[in-house]
Amino acid sequence: MCHPSRLFALALFGLAGLLAHAAVITVGPTGDYATIGEAITNAADGDEIQIAAGSYDEALEISGRQDLTLKGDPGGGTIIAIGAGTAANQGVLINGSTGIVLQDLTIDMTADNGVEYRAAIQAMEKSTFTANNVSMTGGGRNVSLWRGAEAELIDCELTNVSRSGGNGGGIEIGSDEDYTTNTAMYTTVEATGCLFQHTEYPVYINPFATLGNTVARTRVGSLTFRDCEFDSNGGASNITMRFMTGQWEPGSEVLFEDCKFSNWAGYNFHMDGFPMPTQAPEHVTFRRCEMIKLDASTSNAALYCNYACPIILENTAIATWQSEVIYLGARNEGLTVTHCTLANVNPVVIAARAMNATVDAVVRNSIIAVRTTTPNRPPLTGYNEGTPLHFDLDYTISNSLRDDDDGIQETVTTPPTLGANYVWNNTDENYANFINWAHPATDMQLGDPSPALGAGADLGYTDDVLGKSRPNPAATNPDLGAYESYLVPAELSEFQFD
Repeated sequence: MCHPSRLFALALFGLAGLLAHAAVITVGPTGDYATIGEAITNAADGDEIQIAAGSYDEALEISGRQDLTLKGDPGGGTIIAIGAGTAANQGVLINGSTGIVLQDLTIDMTADNGVEYRAAIQAMEKSTFTANNVSMTGGGRNVSLWRGAEAELIDCELTNVSRSGGNGGGIEIGSDEDYTTNTAMYTTVEATGCLFQHTEYPVYINPFATLGNTVARTRVGSLTFRDCEFDSNGGASNITMRFMTGQWEPGSEVLFEDCKFSNWAGYNFHMDGFPMPTQAPEHVTFRRCEMIKLDASTSNAALYCNYACPIILENTAIATWQSEVIYLGARNEGLTVTHCTLANVNPVVIAARAMNATVDAVVRNSIIAVRTTTPNRPPLTGYNEGTPLHFDLDYTISNSLRDDDDGIQETVTTPPTLGANYVWNNTDENYANFINWAHPATDMQLGDPSPALGAGADLGYTDDVLGKSRPNPAATNPDLGAYESYLVPAELSEFQFD
């Protein structure tokens, strides 16, 4: 048996050997190589390739490699620009490689080289990579992920993607050709601090199945987006986030945290069950997100929820001018809304019809707000008789602008559960007293007076959608809605808290 001290010495020796062999290789007019491709060919695993500022018309391939870094000029100006004469499907192909790092680069796929589906980065065959401060623009996809790739994106820009039919993708998750075998290859994404702008589908789960197929060819693991901004003009299909379903990894989840969404067209999120209606992540969660779009009336819902899993909204504000804020599709398995502000210029906020089974829509510490009564529906509704949906409401205020007794349309199968702290109002479109309940300069934070100030229950939340402390002041009841006000009701204090 080897003594622990000897094992430690051997480990240090191995690490020292690895560090000794790692090298820095330079690319540029005065570098070790004139082209990035030459540097990749001659680099060893663990090396760092430093690329001088300049434009490089090269389609790069990293195959069967480990821990290789491609690093541009930190000051900017290192551009991989695929020209019209370069027949390439991607700017950088990462194939069967792990620990790859792309940093401080611009990958420009704007030039039309005849390949409509060209991608700035394509990763496949269980590749793992990190893109840090990489700007990707043009082409049919910014990032294309296949067959068990794991992608980490940090402070990246994904912009200006388009292809016929409006099916461009900021991040597109594609198929696993071995989908019928037991060698599952799940694709995962973690994005932090990224901008998605004019990408048609900022995130596109493409099952690679057609009508008549019963098995999705795409396998998907957890998808996590933190502190990202989505400013999209939507695709030609009137869907922005196109989440068709694949074969989901057991225990996987979809999380959007501290994200902002604007300028979508039609559905902002379209969570569809095609072609495998029972396949879904464990849950989809929106936490501390803002979705604000009041510039013009559009059809469809901000969130179309037809995955066979629960949908969770926490500290999230949605203000829109659409058919509904949230529409629960036939396969939905429940909705939980906590400390949210859900507002619609049109009269419906949460709706459903023809669901497969009765599910609960649980709303706590939230504000439901509408501005019109046309068509004549309440904000919480089932669109046809016998809709199997059960509303469970407490510590929530709503303004239905109707003469209903509780702002809920009684076409739902199960009568709603209304807690003692559920309050509805049918006369004042700004019952909650938002600072600015108008468009386009919408501000859903609370003014004073407001029935939402200090009216919530302590559910353990310590911050609001903007990251401000909740409750404020400390040791009081929190406000209803997504925003914790720094105002204190006038009858409780003669001053404001900073």
